[in-house]
Amino acid sequence: MLTIYEFKLEVSSPCQNDCELCAHADLMRHVKGFQLSLEQLDRFLFYTERSDYFIRSLSIHGPGEPFLWKHLNEGLRRLKRSRAIGWMTMVTNGLLLDRITDEGMDCLDRLFVSVYANYNRHESLARFRERYGAKISLWDGTYFWEHATDRTATAPATGGCNCFGPMLFNDHIFPYCGPPVFGAAKAKGVDVMQIPHIAVPLGMNYMAGYREKLMGRMDICRYCWANPNFAGRWKTNDTRKTFPDTPPDAIRRVMPEAGAQREDVSPAIR
Repeated sequence: MLTIYEFKLEVSSPCQNDCELCAHADLMRHVKGFQLSLEQLDRFLFYTERSDYFIRSLSIHGPGEPFLWKHLNEGLRRLKRSRAIGWMTMVTNGLLLDRITDEGMDCLDRLFVSVYANYNRHESLARFRERYGAKISLWDGTYFWEHATDRTATAPATGGCNCFGPMLFNDHIFPYCGPPVFGAAKAKGVDVMQIPHIAVPLGMNYMAGYREKLMGRMDICRYCWANPNFAGRWKTNDTRKTFPDTPPDAIRRVMPEAGAQREDVSPAIR
């Protein structure tokens, strides 16, 4: 059996926000309106099980807002019943908490709610946290990481990566990379699907060609947001969307310490 310690599952590209520095933005736009179908999900689970792989930690991202996945609750149920999936987490902006059922929440081990400056669902979030307790974790969305003010800038590719694969997106496995590789390809001016080693079609033994020495050392890594060698900075997040009745202290209302100064190093995004 091969244990895959972390795996990213991309299920839905739409999002209510349009954050200026979102690391997933270029993947969100790669296939507009993308929705992982139940047939695609079943194929992923079939090949993962038949290949004798075990995913210790599965992170459901989006690349947009996963609560906009039209198969949210059924998809979670199918993932939970698979013998190939262990710990399961999801990241949400918390604007659609009423879309998940109790059964869906039972399938998750942890739900991370990213609270941004335009958040306006405080009462709903309070009830949700009271209902599900320690299963809910809050993320401070005050700042996003800007890896470089010049998007065409490069940094040495020495093996580090803050958003590594494997990742499933639209019937392709990205063994080494998470969503930021799509932005890196855009910065370099190439088609991400034509980059050597980046993606393989979903099928039997889809990790068979994995080579650890390529992690963080490919040429595309020189352009990537997830390369920790960039001398970046934390920058106030602009969601570029506003919602009615958003209080001026939207984040601090649920996270009193929000906006505290952060260590000026590149973040590891899981």
